[in-house]
Amino acid sequence: MDDFERAILSNAYVNHTLLRRDLTPEEAAVQSALKIQQSVYENCLIRASLIGVSSAVIGSLVGAFFFTLHASNTAHIVTEGETATIRSQLYAQYRQCVPAVKSSARNFAKIGFLYSLFECFIQKYRAKSDVRNSLYSGCSTGALLALKNGPIASAGGCMGFAAFSGLIDKYQQSHR
Repeated sequence: MDDFERAILSNAYVNHTLLRRDLTPEEAAVQSALKIQQSVYENCLIRASLIGVSSAVIGSLVGAFFFTLHASNTAHIVTEGETATIRSQLYAQYRQCVPAVKSSARNFAKIGFLYSLFECFIQKYRAKSDVRNSLYSGCSTGALLALKNGPIASAGGCMGFAAFSGLIDKYQQSHR
């Protein structure tokens, strides 16, 4: 089969409208929902925002977990001669926990949003989905996050984040 026949007989040029049957209302509703889902997923800003929000949720859980492991939590310590109720101790722990959780959630959201935004833009520009996209978006994210610390830190952030994201993407591709 030569190139001309391959192009004419490919699915891109075959007209399927003659074979199409009328859809039931349920099938039309499902198809409409799938089109909406696809258009939302293809919008880079919406996709990055959703990933940023979900990263913030994960970051808050990680922040709360690491707060419990942190040794400098002093809200539970009561000086001699003082008595503290359980409620006051819990409130003091909560007041110390909230900034740690907020900080972790903000950092996770920032990284998730930037990485997914860069990856979406690069994927649309290159029209491919491969490990190179992860490397480019990791480098862009790492460089942007370390930009305020100077060009050397930005280059280090680029290399470190690109290596990490490339390794993670390569690992995920090997288990598909």
